[in-house]
Amino acid sequence: MDGGDDHEDADNAAFMRYCSERRAALRGIFGIEDPEGQIVLPPTDLAISCWFGGGIYRFPPSATGAHWHYVTEALSQPEDPVTALEEGDPTYGFELVISTQTNARWAPNALVALARYHYASGRSFFPYEAIRASMLSDSGSQLTFLMSVAPRHYEPVIQLPNKACTLVHMVAVADDEIAPALESADPEKGMKALYAVLCDHGIGACSIPERPSLASLPSFLDEWRTHVAALG
Repeated sequence: MDGGDDHEDADNAAFMRYCSERRAALRGIFGIEDPEGQIVLPPTDLAISCWFGGGIYRFPPSATGAHWHYVTEALSQPEDPVTALEEGDPTYGFELVISTQTNARWAPNALVALARYHYASGRSFFPYEAIRASMLSDSGSQLTFLMSVAPRHYEPVIQLPNKACTLVHMVAVADDEIAPALESADPEKGMKALYAVLCDHGIGACSIPERPSLASLPSFLDEWRTHVAALG
């Protein structure tokens, strides 16, 4: 066996170690994926061109949570896993999460679309950002944005070998729910306040496309402003 084969074997082993430890960390939060040990594959062109080993894990409701959870796989994979194992990887690592009340086809499709956007634009995702969700707009839902949050119901950072990975949880919200935050002087604080309102109403980080907008409630703006003020 020549040196090239040795390097390839080491690279494959390091790659698989990250995959294995990431799956173990996700199972510790969301339970066992369905189908067990498998990911939902992205479109072939995306998998071949840039998202190596990528796809979506689907976690059904379990003792650890009442919702379905969909989580990307391998967005946080180091470019050089061998070096990362030996020396660490200082680059920002993230995976995206969507929760739903029922098994929903739109959720993994949305995550694949976000992964495609990430690789096309080079943009990473952080908590408390917003992106328009065309797949929800096209369905007739009032919820036309995905807002990223730092979830309250699980620890949003998992530890991989010599690398941290942030679980960026996307939650569907309506235009008129997120408008006050986006129009405010501090949109991040405004989105944190909106997430607090969603939690107050029992929605939390769960995306429920069929629900009405909370902005239709007479108390919505007062509730939102109260949480903004509490954030200082």
